[in-house]
Amino acid sequence: LATSQGFPTNAIYGVTNMLAKVLRDRQPTYLALVFDAKPPTFRHHLYPQYKAHRPGMPEDLVRQLDYLRQIINAWNLPTLELPGYEADDLIATLTRQAREAGLEVEIISGDKDLLPLVQPGVTVWDPLREVRYTPELIQEKFGVPPASLLDLRALTGDASDNIPGVPGIGPKTAQKLLQRFPSLDDLLTHLEDIPEAKLRQRLQEYREQILQARQLLRLDDQVPLPVSVKELKPGPPDRSRLFQLFTTLEFRKLAQEIQEAQPQGEFRLVQDLQGWQ
Repeated sequence: LATSQGFPTNAIYGVTNMLAKVLRDRQPTYLALVFDAKPPTFRHHLYPQYKAHRPGMPEDLVRQLDYLRQIINAWNLPTLELPGYEADDLIATLTRQAREAGLEVEIISGDKDLLPLVQPGVTVWDPLREVRYTPELIQEKFGVPPASLLDLRALTGDASDNIPGVPGIGPKTAQKLLQRFPSLDDLLTHLEDIPEAKLRQRLQEYREQILQARQLLRLDDQVPLPVSVKELKPGPPDRSRLFQLFTTLEFRKLAQEIQEAQPQGEFRLVQDLQGWQ
């Protein structure tokens, strides 16, 4: 997607429509849009090769970020970003704080790194795939409960983050191991109970790498956030600014919708002559 002048708008349009859908359908009491800070994060200090092979952000996407920020600001939606941490760590911290405050939590993301946060009272909704992850669905889909997903990924690694796994251990083998042992720590302290000699030897050989992978993959839920959960309330949107932005970006339907929702003038009740003046 692009404007008639050739300015790319595909990312802006996708995010804007998703936000409109969330605000319209979910009507959240509290809401935060969470951004990744620029690297390095604490994970890069632990493992310099972390995400080392990731390509840079495409230029067409970089050009759209400023407009995205402007739209979010005009919508008056709270945002969070903290140097040294990834967005996932902020989301994990918000989830913990919200549960401690007795709130139901819905994480809206297609990122499977967030699935270990799923628990009673916490779901992950992937709006692109129209999938809502619950503890039951994760158990059915991955063969382990949400709390074991971190251990599973520590064994298999994560290619997208350049975190190596144990050679020869894929998801099925990792799943069988975690079904046999209650946790990764229990597995590594009872290697003698694994009858397969090659598998036992491999786990022993790569023990330190497994533990490092788990440390890198674990979400930090103790991030020192500058605000509390209950401060993250959507504010009243600046509809005239949104209309201006949508018009500039040639989002005609969105511009029409925001215009139709705009209050038609301001009125004041006059009860006497002095009030009229």
